[in-house]
Amino acid sequence: MAAFWIYALVMAPMGILIGIATATIGFTAWGIVVPLVWIGLGGGKDDGWMYYALFTSIFMDFVNGLCLTVIYAIQEKIDWKKGALIGVPACGIAVGCIFASKVALEYFKEDIKKGLGYLVIVIGLTFIIRGVSQWRKAKELAKATEIQILLPPSQINTLDMPNHKVEDGPNETIIDYKEDLPGTISESEDSERHLETHGNEIGCISVVSGPIVPNGSGSIPAVISSRTMEHQKKEEIEEKWTVAWIIRYTLMILITVGSSVLSGLLGMGSGTNFVLAFLYLMKFDLITATGTGVLIMTGLMCSMAVCYLLGAMPAVHENIFWLWPYFVLPSGFGLIGTIMGAFFSLKFSPLKMNFVIAFLLVAVGLIAVVEPYIIKAVDG
Repeated sequence: MAAFWIYALVMAPMGILIGIATATIGFTAWGIVVPLVWIGLGGGKDDGWMYYALFTSIFMDFVNGLCLTVIYAIQEKIDWKKGALIGVPACGIAVGCIFASKVALEYFKEDIKKGLGYLVIVIGLTFIIRGVSQWRKAKELAKATEIQILLPPSQINTLDMPNHKVEDGPNETIIDYKEDLPGTISESEDSERHLETHGNEIGCISVVSGPIVPNGSGSIPAVISSRTMEHQKKEEIEEKWTVAWIIRYTLMILITVGSSVLSGLLGMGSGTNFVLAFLYLMKFDLITATGTGVLIMTGLMCSMAVCYLLGAMPAVHENIFWLWPYFVLPSGFGLIGTIMGAFFSLKFSPLKMNFVIAFLLVAVGLIAVVEPYIIKAVDG
């Protein structure tokens, strides 16, 4: 069994990295922590250490998730209705599956030692593709729109520009002017935000472009687009019971059930599964998808932790008092990483966050792949 100082030396940076990844994409500690604790401390043979490893991962995911839930709730980046609608049955499924977890853990024992490094790397690469795609769209949007005015819908503002005026189109006033004006924002920033508008952000940005014609009055009446928040929300509402709607919600149900079963049987946080589902199926923006996903993960991990402590896993229940340093240490550093990751998520644009997430997931995946061999070498 590895000395505690070796465990602490490895888990401190790993906890911070896991916390950052959790804040940005709902990453679960399972893929790194379980092999690390089981192989590094227990040598990979004692089943008791497998349960300690699982509880360490569950405890980390719960602490990270609870912290993120508070942060993203303050920022109003959680869809509470969908979170509850999916999270409550997910917790019920997970608790029901925990009674079969011993059989599942025994069956997947060798796979648990390896973690999910390769899968995490693949997910990271998909965010590179997503980021490149959005970057190209941002460039195309920048070419098509020279001015984007940051004013609320229906508000009228007069921008002083000599000898020009605006021609109104059927839905919005149209302006074409390449110089920076009062009330404008940068091309790249606005293009990125335009691609990621969702929910309460819609209607805050009005894109205007088109011909400018001489006007002797020496000013431009810049009338903001009549496509208000309400109008754009109506455009986003997909008609129910269409083929696309049925496919999206069927996939959402399958992902919910599958992720809940994995949580109950193997102790996985499954946060990334829900984040990706909200992102691609429910069309959430990245931060709202992450906030809602970690909300569900927090509920799942709270349910699992309570079941473990109440005796579902006797090895944890009977030894919890002397094992607490192994749970608290990584969770404390994970909390530091979580706060850092939340700051980055709220500070960076959604486009940049795609590349940040890709880097984190590839790094975490590579660590998950090589860490069992490093631990064995150090442990001798």
